[in-house]
Amino acid sequence: MRDTSYAKELATAEFKDCRIERLYVKHEEQDEIRFSWWPMGRMANKPLDLPEDELLLLIEEAIDQGVFTDKFLGDLHELLTKGGYATGPKGQKRPADVIGNAVKVMQIATGEAEEEYEDAGKDKAAAELGRKGGKARAASMTPERRVEIARKAAASRWKRD
Repeated sequence: MRDTSYAKELATAEFKDCRIERLYVKHEEQDEIRFSWWPMGRMANKPLDLPEDELLLLIEEAIDQGVFTDKFLGDLHELLTKGGYATGPKGQKRPADVIGNAVKVMQIATGEAEEEYEDAGKDKAAAELGRKGGKARAASMTPERRVEIARKAAASRWKRD
């Protein structure tokens, strides 16, 4: 960890050339959070600009590395859960905003919360038979036929509109 006349680095998370750091700023006598860009190993004198998906990965790494305090994460969670919830493809309740969704995913990944599924309106017995039928169909096909079907599916998936 770096220690300069300005600040002492307390915790750092890095993704690509981007960092979130917890610093103790000596002249202010307080901890602060810095978002910074480090191309070629040197801090750039420019703002950190990231697409949301990469920002989420950086925030996740910062949580893993202890950059944020438990109090901050609790306050952030409270702030994010005040709003409405969006639903996932199977009716799961998820926060409507990107960061709130990232927090929810992190909670599921760490075991703090469980994924919530609602009945999709499908008959459970019919769904089970469908799964069994798919396995039976695959087992009865030759490897060449499975490859042919897979190629056709991939071509359809990647076809340009």
